[in-house]
Formats: sequence, structure tokens, C-alpha cells
Amino acid sequence: MVAFSWSGRPGLLLPAPGHHGGLVFSNGWRNDVIDLILSQITDVFRIGLIIALVITMRRTATVTGRFLPLVLGVVFVAVILPATLPQGAVAFRDAVAAGLVANLIILAPVLAVAAVIDRSRR
Repeated sequence: MVAFSWSGRPGLLLPAPGHHGGLVFSNGWRNDVIDLILSQITDVFRIGLIIALVITMRRTATVTGRFLPLVLGVVFVAVILPATLPQGAVAFRDAVAAGLVANLIILAPVLAVAAVIDRSRR
């Protein structure tokens, strides 16, 4: 038996509670958070800020170090963007939390590319 819950938007197929072996089409909180994170990952302005953060961190690493500027920059971008560019019906804390996740996802490949560039220069 398959149980569906449809609200007009695409969702996840999950096992229905109480229905062993069944599926439920879920459009709840998880999809809203996933949609929010995906929209923030594809935000060109956010990507540009993270790239600029890594470039700045690398240029000032001898004075300020690497870890603290990255952490503070990721948090700054996660807070400043929802504060200046509201996401509509999304709560501020949800937008900041999703922004932290999105920033870390963006930061990983940017740091990897920076490391490859460093190795190719040596």
C-alpha cells in the first residue's frame, strides 16, 4: 500500500509512519529547508562573497591566520545577506542557519581550487 500527501509542490518520498513498506509524498519542513539551502547555494552574490573571503584570507594569512577569518567571514555572510536581502516568508534564524550550511558547502570547493592553484604555482 502506498500513502501520498500532496500539497501541489514536489516533495520527498518517505516511508509513511504506520504504513510498513508504504511511501508518503512529504512536503513539510524538510523540503522548505532544502529549497532554501539550494536557493542560497546558487546565489551568485553569495558565491562571490565566499570567493572574495578566501582571496582575502590567503593574502592576510601571515598576519591574521587562516581559521578565524574563515569562520568569522562565513558567519558574517550568513547573517548579512538575510539581514539586507529578506527571503520573504522565511524566518531570519532559519535563513541564517541555511546560510551557514550553504556557505560551508560553497567554501569547500573554493578552498580546494585555491589549494590546486597553490600547488600549481610551486
